[in-house]
Amino acid sequence: MPDVNQDGADELLVGAYNADNGSGEAYLYSVDFTNSVQPIKQVSQQFRLDQNFPNPFNPETTISYHLPSSGYVVVKIFNLRGQEVATLVNGIQDAGDYSIQWHPENLPSGPYFYQMKSGVFSATRKLLVQK
Repeated sequence: MPDVNQDGADELLVGAYNADNGSGEAYLYSVDFTNSVQPIKQVSQQFRLDQNFPNPFNPETTISYHLPSSGYVVVKIFNLRGQEVATLVNGIQDAGDYSIQWHPENLPSGPYFYQMKSGVFSATRKLLVQK
């Protein structure tokens, strides 16, 4: 029988890995001994680079990503010619969710690409500067 929380609730947090659907995701469950088991948080075991928001944007946008483990991370912005115009992240980061803001100073309106690399993972997405 699990310990009772200090507030008197009979609950236990249990971690589980769902290998049945091949998603590679872990789940955190809250077990209420008077009712049923309910998932309360999904913990991703995969890299993820989200679409920037807002897009198109002026004067700034937010780029979010997830790291399933710590490692060296690089996030860069490129123009349509493939030339690097900004480096937003270049260093070691712990596992977790991250968000960075980008102000494209002295850059013309138009499409750009942002890329995240960490270990063997690499993802690229398109964004649009609108001045």
